[in-house]
Amino acid sequence: MTRETIRETLVTLSMANLCFLPVWDTLLSGSFFVPSCSTRDCAAVVLNVLLLAALLTAARRLAVRYRWASYLDACLRGFVTLAIAAMAVLTCFRVSAAALTLRLANLLGGTVAVYFGVAMLALAALVLVASHRRLAAGLQTVLLIFAPLVPITFFQAAWLGLRSGNGARADVLGFGGPNTSSAGRVLWLLFDEWDQRTTFVQRPAALKLPEIDRLVAQAIYCTDAYPPGNETLSSIPSLLSGRQVSQYAVARPHQLLITFAHDFQPADWRTLPSIFDKARQAGVPAAVVGWYIPYCELFGRSLASCSWQPWPTLPIRRRSETAGIMLDQVRSLSPWSRPFFHLAKYQLLLADAKEAAASPRLRLIFVHWPVPHFPAIYDRARKEFTTFPVRIPQDWYLENLALVDRTLGDLRTTMQSAGTWENTTILVTSDHSLRVPGKQDHRVPFILKMAGQQVPLVYSRSFNTIITHELLLALLQGQLAGVDDVSAWIDHHRSLVGPPNSARSSSE
Repeated sequence: MTRETIRETLVTLSMANLCFLPVWDTLLSGSFFVPSCSTRDCAAVVLNVLLLAALLTAARRLAVRYRWASYLDACLRGFVTLAIAAMAVLTCFRVSAAALTLRLANLLGGTVAVYFGVAMLALAALVLVASHRRLAAGLQTVLLIFAPLVPITFFQAAWLGLRSGNGARADVLGFGGPNTSSAGRVLWLLFDEWDQRTTFVQRPAALKLPEIDRLVAQAIYCTDAYPPGNETLSSIPSLLSGRQVSQYAVARPHQLLITFAHDFQPADWRTLPSIFDKARQAGVPAAVVGWYIPYCELFGRSLASCSWQPWPTLPIRRRSETAGIMLDQVRSLSPWSRPFFHLAKYQLLLADAKEAAASPRLRLIFVHWPVPHFPAIYDRARKEFTTFPVRIPQDWYLENLALVDRTLGDLRTTMQSAGTWENTTILVTSDHSLRVPGKQDHRVPFILKMAGQQVPLVYSRSFNTIITHELLLALLQGQLAGVDDVSAWIDHHRSLVGPPNSARSSSE
């Protein structure tokens, strides 16, 4: 093998490896929000890099044969370098390409944004034609500098893959003890970033939410409920523990350090008692279906079943074939892949939630939904899912609100068929409201349908939803028999908590 061949092989491998930089970052980052890299995950990305390197080598040899190799080098290497630079900038500003595209379209207008994109492509083409040989040589040097990343990432993948194995990643079975509770059954549905103002107070006339309105017509509807935090990582720990979180910090994979109000020392969230621990102590089989937060790692010891989907682009797949994982990794390289994976996560969570809600064995079910959180994955006019950015309208939130309504309808149908709807107490609420600068209303929906309830009740007094923890335990223990009991219970407990809390991350 000649020196030039070795040099070209290193350049090609480096280029292919850098193309999968977002995948490497997701799998090897050790983030709180990401599952451990399994053997198949790690093997899939290595195979993808090698396959892309082989394709790039074949393409270059073909180009040399037809004497336009320098143009191809400049195009490929220029594209990779610019793509990596763009990913780095977007990561620093914590914004996705899809969100950036949507913002530019809103700022410049759809037509102007298209012209702007075409102009940028034309400018890049002119630079390429004018100095493609010099550009290719310079980019080759850059790629050689990054070539040592190939053995480093491959070694990390092998090490993590061998340590983690191929265990089930989406389902973690924990406590499966008998149901010794003689009380009720509770389904707690938490929709991420669901807003009271947009849904009820200032709902656009064109937005129809028949399932939500149908539920309100037979439930306790609280008009002035606010969450314990303004973001997920402060609100949900508060709700599950029943204590106000004042500060949090992501320490290492699957570890969140939280500090409660009036406490001085942070503690590992997984070591603190939660509503699931208390349910287990009472002999109540509990289940969690959620996203973003690694629920199975945190609470699997106290759960009869658990499934979760991580926040980043790559989803946990139900099938474990390496080819399927490779295809997902390739899809994730698209700047607009986020809606595709957001939809995939939603559909997996919906299937798991239906199964849990229909199971009479489970007595406490918590579901944390990825909607109406951005990005939009639903077209309410066509009543179908969508992942194509061009079809995402400026009022994306309204589209996902319609999906929240459809989700409630799907669950109702499933539970009625299974015979679990009438004998289940259902709480539908949110972790925080829609965060719009200058327009935020802290209130979140709080709709509680008691088992067998048909007559509605409007509760208009203000309260912090942190009382949810104790309220649901009281319902599970059979302490609250009817609507009036619940109303009186909230009256008694609502004064024990303060106004909306804005917990902050200690890393800020």
